[in-house]
Amino acid sequence: MKTRPLLGLLTALILVACGGCAGESADADDPVTLFLPTGTFERSMLPILDAFTKETGIKVEPIAVPAEDARSRQVLDMNTGKGDVDLVLLDDTAWMGEVVHNLQPLDDRIKSDDVKVDGYIPALLDIFESEGKQYAFPLGLSSRSLIYRADLFEKEGLEPPKTWQQFYDYAERFTKGDMYGFAGPWGRTTTYVSVWQFIARNYGLDGVIDEKAKKPLFNSEAGIAAGELMVDLYRKKLMPPDSIEFDHDATVGAMRKGRAAMAILPSTYIPELNKEDASPYAGEFKYALAPTLNSGMEDSYVVTGWGYGLSKISDNQDNAWELMKYLNKKFQTPGDDATKEQLRSPNSEAAFAHPMAKEIFPDGQEKLVKEALGRGHARHGIPEWVEIENLIADVLSRAFLGKTTVAKGFAEIDPKVRKILAES
Repeated sequence: MKTRPLLGLLTALILVACGGCAGESADADDPVTLFLPTGTFERSMLPILDAFTKETGIKVEPIAVPAEDARSRQVLDMNTGKGDVDLVLLDDTAWMGEVVHNLQPLDDRIKSDDVKVDGYIPALLDIFESEGKQYAFPLGLSSRSLIYRADLFEKEGLEPPKTWQQFYDYAERFTKGDMYGFAGPWGRTTTYVSVWQFIARNYGLDGVIDEKAKKPLFNSEAGIAAGELMVDLYRKKLMPPDSIEFDHDATVGAMRKGRAAMAILPSTYIPELNKEDASPYAGEFKYALAPTLNSGMEDSYVVTGWGYGLSKISDNQDNAWELMKYLNKKFQTPGDDATKEQLRSPNSEAAFAHPMAKEIFPDGQEKLVKEALGRGHARHGIPEWVEIENLIADVLSRAFLGKTTVAKGFAEIDPKVRKILAES
């Protein structure tokens, strides 16, 4: 049996003895260790992990922690060579860039075990590819877009907004008394930067940095306009004042209580919002395609979410791979035993065709979600992304509080980002 507290010392001795190689053999009953980000993905994964253990006899030790804690603890584990984590949690490309050198490519295992991956929406599988090698399967990915209260819109005779000007006008229109036009997760760095990216892309921004990761693009008319829209929503009191502390779950809570008419959230939160008995407005929350700068522009989406990579320094790779294959099958070809928690983030043709997916996203909304994923873009998969993201987040945070403007803040960090990219 593996004794985790001693694993750091044992791994260090092995690394010295074999010149940096990692042990791949483990006892058959060694548990597979992984982090689970608290929230919707945790809730979707736990019953699947239990089923895996019942079917295979392989135990799993999931460690539920906030996403930011998972990232820092994983990086520490890999940098120290401890090997306490067998499957490395990946927040799509945003985390993969900084840990990919510590992950085992899956291509040989996929080929030798004849693992099917052609059922996924291609753009989603590509998110976990680097330099032509596959490192993870897309498990909990979703597209961020506009979610709105259909009953309020119907009462006013309105369709979902097609442009950002319409969106802002509607936010003003619905702000009355204790009701606000919009609620957003302005309290978590990675979340509101993702919202900004989503809005900026639909103002015409091609990316935060260029494709070659040589120069920044965010300090542009589109990038600044997106940030200013977010600031105006908050500072002109079209959002609940406590939005500055909201994460995704708090935003969902505000919508459930009838505090806002619109939100920008990942599609995975639709079933959470429409959960029976959780809100008097359950069944009224719907997903809409993104507003754009003008009606002639094609909408664009930022795809975010979770996957798992196989740690190079794990001594339990075979058991961990068995779990990866199991998750791949469950998410790619969900069967009759699939749960609503699992199908809240459909990533394959079979998942979208599943009857339960149509229950989760009724009235044809599953087609909108699928359409958005097909036009989705990942965040930038470079090791420096988190550092760049934090700089952008700091500007937006200070702008929310009136301590700077988006234009001034972006101008200040532009040379810093150029230096980061030049030194990478």
